[in-house]
Amino acid sequence: MNNLLDISTAHGRELRGYPNMNDARTTPYTSKAQEGLLANTTSVSVVLHYAYKRPVSIQARRVIDSLKEFGALPENWDSYGAVRIGEGVIEDAIRVVKAFDALQQEVYFVAPGPNGEISLELENSISNRSLEILIYPDNKWKYLRFEAKDFVAQGNMTTHDIRSHQDWLQGR
Repeated sequence: MNNLLDISTAHGRELRGYPNMNDARTTPYTSKAQEGLLANTTSVSVVLHYAYKRPVSIQARRVIDSLKEFGALPENWDSYGAVRIGEGVIEDAIRVVKAFDALQQEVYFVAPGPNGEISLELENSISNRSLEILIYPDNKWKYLRFEAKDFVAQGNMTTHDIRSHQDWLQGR
């Protein structure tokens, strides 16, 4: 998906460019109403409002592609009775990857789990901290925090906790 703005107006004028946050553009508009329905003195303007979203990074795109491949795993994919990875779990994992990517934090490792869960791993080598997020089929998410390879905390989480986990990874 390209974020390039390309609008042709009724007067043949083109607006092109990459939008900025809270950018607005005004362009002439020609009504398609029947002739005579609007007075000749009626003037109409159209204002387009849009918010520019940072595109997903190449690393995040690779991780998302890997997550999507988990959907092709059959029941018993590990030959030890592993449960198939459901679409909801994959969608949740993609949402988490995109949220961390928007905060400029890479997810460096993903893996399917035997109970239908997905494991996401993140790290910050400067603060020497890492985070593992487990996304389960029952809409429950868990996290595990490590500092210098030592376990320091665990608990339940939701999408609302992503910022605080990012802050912790950064040593804030």
